[in-house]
Amino acid sequence: MNTRTWFVLFCVALPLVPLQAQPHPQTEQTSPALSDHTQMDHTQMDHAQMDHTQMDHTQMDHAQMDHTQMDHTQMDHTQMDHTGMDHAIHGATTRSAGDVALPPPTTAALAAAFPPLRHRAAHAPPLVSLVRIDRLETWNADPGRGHAWATQAWIGSDIQRLWLRSQGECYGGRCQSVAVDMLYGHDISPWWDALIGARRDVQPDGRTWAALGVQGVTPYKFESAAFLYLSGAAMRLMVETKYDLLLSQRLILQPNLQATAGLTRDRDLGAGPQTLQVGVRMRYQITRRVAPYVGWEREYGYGGNGRQARGRGTSDDEKRWVAGIRCWF
Repeated sequence: MNTRTWFVLFCVALPLVPLQAQPHPQTEQTSPALSDHTQMDHTQMDHAQMDHTQMDHTQMDHAQMDHTQMDHTQMDHTQMDHTGMDHAIHGATTRSAGDVALPPPTTAALAAAFPPLRHRAAHAPPLVSLVRIDRLETWNADPGRGHAWATQAWIGSDIQRLWLRSQGECYGGRCQSVAVDMLYGHDISPWWDALIGARRDVQPDGRTWAALGVQGVTPYKFESAAFLYLSGAAMRLMVETKYDLLLSQRLILQPNLQATAGLTRDRDLGAGPQTLQVGVRMRYQITRRVAPYVGWEREYGYGGNGRQARGRGTSDDEKRWVAGIRCWF
């Protein structure tokens, strides 16, 4: 090879030396799964011509895909064949060792849980009773130590009841007045009962009276009663009321008033006011059933009743401090 030939080859190879020595920009190759396609405009792509049957999606990691930006409203799922899909694994839960299915209840268990109900078994007992001693008290008086009581008992239901009432006073071991009422009561409103029956004045004169009356609770919780007594041509009216003022859950102040009047002239008792008792008692509930008390009471006697009081050695205007007990069962 002559000199001319070498010169020609040198001239041809000389431009290639800088190209081979020049560094090429390095591009980081990423896998398709890590490629960022967010900048690509897929709205211009026509996927209808793509053959998805040849694609293998089993190797795709769907956990790394963000589907929140996809507009599913434009997708047509009517062409999808759901019969080939396996939905058995959707929502599968693992049963723990303690999750054991309960056996169905037996007939005996159902009978024990739901016994047959008797008539009105869902309501209050059809027959109930109560005995209450409102006053059982004592005091010091001029003719001797005095004692008094006022009790009532009933048996029945919320609608109708049989009542037994008793009250009296004794001085120096001798009873001056004793009365017993036996009554039948029937409710006439949620708060009031109408009563009818008989009253026996054991002392002082042993008379028997027919009794008509009402008792109940007025507005503001005043316990009140009014009775009309008839014996021959004689008529007598008795009214009473009392109120429980709760000073605490156990300490209760109770003012009370009782008055009697003759509506007709009877024997040595004229028509008009006969007696008036006013008092106040403070009781302390040791339990809900038992409550001792102390109190003060004043009793007026009018007309023939005043003369009878003076005849037995007491005043027709008597004032006394009392102590007693109130209980019920």
